[in-house]
Amino acid sequence: MEQAYRDAQQHPPSSAATETATAAAAAAASTDLRATVASLLEQNGLLHARLAEQEADEEELHARLAEVDEYQRYLQSLPVQRDGQPVTLDVSDRVAVLERSVATQRTELGRAKRLFTRDQHRLSGALRVKGAALQAAETQLRQGAALQAAETQLRQVR
Repeated sequence: MEQAYRDAQQHPPSSAATETATAAAAAAASTDLRATVASLLEQNGLLHARLAEQEADEEELHARLAEVDEYQRYLQSLPVQRDGQPVTLDVSDRVAVLERSVATQRTELGRAKRLFTRDQHRLSGALRVKGAALQAAETQLRQGAALQAAETQLRQVR
């Protein structure tokens, strides 16, 4: 090993070999740089897409907050009567009304979901039946076309 080191010191590589090695290193660095730039551009595109999604989510959140604020104002403006007499509701009473409303909506949403799922299963079954019927009709059509072609060839032979 020491001998190779001494030989390298006594016989340095030619300038052509050094230039070739430098050029190869520069080409490799250039390729690495291009790959890095391509990777960074791809990451930039993904980050811009994510930013757009987050901005859309933020807009939806602001719209939802505005709806909630409007609903709260609506609840506060409702005239409430108990036994025909106007009653003012305190915060806990309004929360109770809101909780009951949410529970009723949750029940109705669950019912709508069950009906949707039921209809979806019914329709998917109907689609499978229609698909099988369509495949059978296509098979019969192909067989009919093949039969006509055979009859045509038979007539030509006679």
